[in-house]
Amino acid sequence: MSEEIQRLNYSAHALDQFAVLIPTIRRDMPGMRAGYEAVSQLLRVSVKYLLPNCAELIDVRELRQAHIDSMRLPHAVVALEAPWILRDGEGGDKTATRSPKRIALCVELDADVAELLPGAAHFLAEEGGGVCVIPVFWTEAAGWQIAPGGAFVPHSNEVSAYVPEEADERTRLVNEPLREAGLSPKKMRQFQVAPFVVLPERYEYDVQQLGSLRAVHARTLAEARDEILALIQTGCVVNCANIDAPLLEAPAKLNRKREQAGRTPFFDYRVLALRPPRSGAGEGRGGQHASPKAHIRRGHIRRLEHKQVWVSDTLVNASSERGVVVKDYEVRPLRR
Repeated sequence: MSEEIQRLNYSAHALDQFAVLIPTIRRDMPGMRAGYEAVSQLLRVSVKYLLPNCAELIDVRELRQAHIDSMRLPHAVVALEAPWILRDGEGGDKTATRSPKRIALCVELDADVAELLPGAAHFLAEEGGGVCVIPVFWTEAAGWQIAPGGAFVPHSNEVSAYVPEEADERTRLVNEPLREAGLSPKKMRQFQVAPFVVLPERYEYDVQQLGSLRAVHARTLAEARDEILALIQTGCVVNCANIDAPLLEAPAKLNRKREQAGRTPFFDYRVLALRPPRSGAGEGRGGQHASPKAHIRRGHIRRLEHKQVWVSDTLVNASSERGVVVKDYEVRPLRR
C-alpha cells in the first residue's frame, strides 16, 4: 500500500486514554468501569478500516433496501475510523459539542459479546442476528469518549417510508427535530434500529436530566446516526466484487518506541481500494439521444446479474460541449 495514505491511529490513542481513565472510575460506578473495559477489549481486537471524511463512500441520500441487505462486514469486530469535518470546518454534532474524530465500533452480536455488553443481551433473540454499533468519539474539551449507549441494527430489516402520523413516539423524537430544522430530505426513509445501554450510570444520569427514558433512547439513536451511516456504507462497498481491502501495515520502528514508552502500538489498517476497470469499461454506449452535460456521479452500488460492484465518484461525459452541471453531492445522515 502507498505510504501517502494518512494513518489516523484513532483506536490506539483512544485506548491510551481509556487505560488512564479506567482506574480512576469511582467504585460506586461498576457498570461504567465494565463498559469502558468491554469497549477497550473489543476495540483492541477489532479489524481497523480507514475511511474518508464523514465515511463518504456511496450516495445514500435515497436509502434503498439494497443498502441494508448488503450491510455485512467480513469480520466479527470492526472499528471504522474516519475524520468527521463538516463544511464549516468544524466536527459533526455530538449533543452540545462537536466531534471531528470518530470510531464506529461495529460488533456482530453473539453470546460472548452479550456477556461484555449486557445491555444488548436481549437482542440475542432477534432472528437473523445483527450488529451492535458503539460510537467512540473525540472532542477538544474531553478527548476520547464512549457514548453512553449504542444502536443495534438487525440484519433482517426493511426500509420503508417515514410517515410521522404512523411513527411511534421514539421515532418521532429522533426525526422531527431534523424535519423542523430543514436537515432531512422531503421523502424520509426509515429502518429498524434499537438503543442499548453501554455505560449504565451515565445513562441513568441522562434520564434524570432529560426527564424520561424514551427521550434518552431517542438521543442515543440520534447520536449514533453517523456511525450507523459508516457501517452501512462500508458494508455495502466491502462486499462489492471490484473492491479489495489491502493491508496497510503499522510502522514497526515507531511501534517499538511506543511499546518501550508503555503506549498502545499503532494498528494495521484495511483500506478500501477499487480494482482498475477492464479495458473498454466505462465507454459511451452510443445511441441517438442528446449527450448530457458533464456532471459528477457520486459513488454508488451497481447490481449486475451475478454480483454487485462499486462505482466510485466519476466525471461523466467530460468532453460534452453542452457545459457542466454543478450539484450539491453532500451525503446526508441516515434518517430513522
